[in-house]
Amino acid sequence: MPKKEVIEYIEKQLKKGHHINKIKHKLISAGHRKPDVEEHVAHVHERRLSLKMFFVVLVIFIVIVVVFYYEDRILVKEKGEEEIVQESREAATQGKVMIDIVAREEEEPIQEEPGEELPEGLEEEQPKELSCEEKCEGNERCIIICENPDVINKAMDENDLNVCEQLSQNAKNVCRDAFYLRRAMVEGNVELCNNVIEEDSKVSCFDDYYHQKAISAKDLSYCEKIINSELKSSCEGK
Repeated sequence: MPKKEVIEYIEKQLKKGHHINKIKHKLISAGHRKPDVEEHVAHVHERRLSLKMFFVVLVIFIVIVVVFYYEDRILVKEKGEEEIVQESREAATQGKVMIDIVAREEEEPIQEEPGEELPEGLEEEQPKELSCEEKCEGNERCIIICENPDVINKAMDENDLNVCEQLSQNAKNVCRDAFYLRRAMVEGNVELCNNVIEEDSKVSCFDDYYHQKAISAKDLSYCEKIINSELKSSCEGK
């Protein structure tokens, strides 16, 4: 019966790369009988062959499994593509139907319902444009601004007070006030409000400045300086 230690020795030497004849020679030289050595070598060959066969069978099995798996995937993919193509065709058909319907609707003229005809001699009344007097309800400063928007806007846009000089005296004062009102807000300089001539406009200048300052600085203490009650309440968030 083959000895375990001899088998292990032969396998170990083979793994190291020694030739089988050299291994047999060493065993015989060590006192082992030649028939016993041949028997052990044959046993090792059988074991190695069985192990190789096992791995070959395992590899073949894995290959078969992989092949069947991918064939199944390919079939599923091909089936999926066919379904997608079919769905696309159906969608295209439905889309064409919808386009045809829309096209027919666009081609069909819209039938307008006949409206009530106006009596002869009368025409539809057009909306009347209000005059500056009507818009401003008699407020003189408002009327001046309404009648001279180009000059006043030019003075403010170009930051040139001399543009106001081309107007009449009353209009000139309104233009100057509008100029300083805007510059006070743009520059954040409340002292410019002192240059406003008309008293209500001057109060409005200070109120607008403090309201703007309260918002930008997030400081409600500026609200206390506002004179207009409604603006003050708005500033304080009431």
